[in-house]
Amino acid sequence: MSRKMMLKVFLVMGLGSGLLEGAYFGITMGVINGLKVGIITCILFGSLSVVVWHVRHIRAVRKLGYGYNKETLGLYHIRKIELNAPLEQSFDLCIQSIKTIKSCEIKSEDREKNVITAVARWHFIMWDTITFTLRKKDENVTEVEIESRPSVSMTIVDYGKSLDNVEKIASFLKMQTVDKSS
Repeated sequence: MSRKMMLKVFLVMGLGSGLLEGAYFGITMGVINGLKVGIITCILFGSLSVVVWHVRHIRAVRKLGYGYNKETLGLYHIRKIELNAPLEQSFDLCIQSIKTIKSCEIKSEDREKNVITAVARWHFIMWDTITFTLRKKDENVTEVEIESRPSVSMTIVDYGKSLDNVEKIASFLKMQTVDKSS
């Protein structure tokens, strides 16, 4: 989890709990005591939340088989690969690759713009948006950009789901054609 994400967790969880505790104690024990309790609760609960969520995210990414580094712990992932296949065949392969992701369905496909968008549900209120952008390099080589990110911009952790999406899709596409990875 990046520092920005840790700050987001700290602020959301810490401020939320600090405000609630501070308001309660402010009403029952006076404003000054309410402020003290609110600030202490904010710092303690915010810090605890950062540690717990960060550890859970790291464990989930490792469980998926990926290492611990800045790239694997992010929420937004992109892979670019070159397929030794014509554009139309590559487009069809990308559509087939969506089947490698559990609970994933095509949201839109545009053969004129060479873009495919899919949605992968991984929780009843959380899902990832997967976008394929294809570019013809020559008659038999197509560059495919695979992008996966949580659909909800306020997502704090995704437990490695977007990383797993791009890796599974890239692996499927590589197995289908001989590629030149970039």
